[in-house]
Amino acid sequence: MRVVIADDESLVRASLRSMLEELELPVSIVGEAANGEETLALVQEYEPDLVFIDIQMPKLNGLGAIESGKKLSPQTSWIILTGFSEFNYAREAIRLGADNYLLKPVSPEELEEALQGWLKKHEKHKLFRNSQFENQMIALAHGLSSIEDTNNQDTLMDTAFLCATFIIDSHLEEKQKADILLQFSLALRQCAYRYIGGDAKIAIYTRPTGEVFTVGCWKYTKQTAGKTKIQEYFGEINEMIIHFSNENAAITAIQSADCSSFEDFQQQINKILDLSALRTIGGIHKKWGIEQLSAYQTDSHITELSCILIQLSDYYKAEIYLNYMKTVTDFEKALLNANLSKQSKAQICLFLHYALGCSLQAEEDVNTWIQKLQHHGSQLLAQNQKNENRQTDLVDQAIAFIDQNYMNNIGVGQIAEQLNVTPNYLSTLFHKKTGITFTKYIMKTRILKAKELLLSDTMQVQQVAEAVGYYSTRHFTKLFTEFVGCYPSEFRNQFKMENTSTTTT
Repeated sequence: MRVVIADDESLVRASLRSMLEELELPVSIVGEAANGEETLALVQEYEPDLVFIDIQMPKLNGLGAIESGKKLSPQTSWIILTGFSEFNYAREAIRLGADNYLLKPVSPEELEEALQGWLKKHEKHKLFRNSQFENQMIALAHGLSSIEDTNNQDTLMDTAFLCATFIIDSHLEEKQKADILLQFSLALRQCAYRYIGGDAKIAIYTRPTGEVFTVGCWKYTKQTAGKTKIQEYFGEINEMIIHFSNENAAITAIQSADCSSFEDFQQQINKILDLSALRTIGGIHKKWGIEQLSAYQTDSHITELSCILIQLSDYYKAEIYLNYMKTVTDFEKALLNANLSKQSKAQICLFLHYALGCSLQAEEDVNTWIQKLQHHGSQLLAQNQKNENRQTDLVDQAIAFIDQNYMNNIGVGQIAEQLNVTPNYLSTLFHKKTGITFTKYIMKTRILKAKELLLSDTMQVQQVAEAVGYYSTRHFTKLFTEFVGCYPSEFRNQFKMENTSTTTT
């Protein structure tokens, strides 16, 4: 907690500093000010969490400093230091947004009580604001709103972003992988709580295609402590990857560069997803920067080989034997075209060990690798028949959940957690069994329900949009028009005209 002490009396400042330092609370005094102008300079530089400020000060009094300081750092809280004769000023300060006031001389007990009360309030407010940001990211990722609507609310304007995705490669049962991913996500969230606050916000969510992402943001228009907090948070990710990976499951992270706008952030996400396959040759069980992994993209043979390795893993997990065996053949051809170093071969062996449970050695020749992969894939024939009913049941359960909860903010991560599988597996399985992506199925369900509701004259278009789960009427209208071919109002009018014509006839 960053604190500024502002009082024109040096003894008062020294006394307050001493009492604050003796309290067993997370307090860091970043500056002292002897007048209102110095206070504002410190607020602009540090954007502190809390300012203790005297009402009567030279150049600019406490009331003026609060009013101006709120514009410089909206999230900063203010506690007034006042005497009995200045009580009316204290009430005015509360009206301006001060959180509390303390009568001079301040006792250690009164100071601690005021701080404890503020900390509880601050913690709730901090979590609430971060939850708002996370909900925005989820809504944008799942198509429930658009960046235009969010920017109209002035919530992501002048904001910088940093993001990373987490990929788990493992041949374990889906329930075991889901447990690892869940525990990792919980630990990641606990870590994030230590860094949110001020203008630093962190979201952790699952994209519709099954990838787990974390996003940090801060205001880039100022040199804020928020950027430092986000960088420190992402700095801990590598240790967490090492902690949660084991001999049967490897977690790999791919981190973006700093993004100066939401558009840049979206481009970085797409680039991360495009590059993710290259981990199969660059190396898993580590954190990659997007620039580092991009270096492998310069060789088209390497890029092709990495995509084939991902296909091989996906077909094995989905237990599609014929596609798996065909991809083994494609893998053999790609290996012959690629000029692999010994290190790259070792990384491929490591990936196949984790993803398929197939043991290859870098020193072995291509024929030996192919024979082992073909033998490993032959086991899919027996597994395919045994697990076909379970896969269908998982998809049926997912569809039933969507049909019952389409109006809520749901995603593949939430449903996968309930079914004890990983989001990526459920997303792949859902597309395989239904022929449609998870996101498109939810959108189709919502739009079909919206068509039913629009046949009623009692609901406005905005109410219909909200009833089927869309935050923005404009975004709902855009999706409805793309799906149905006309505006919601036009659809309603067409039905009325057809109904009237039938009745007349």
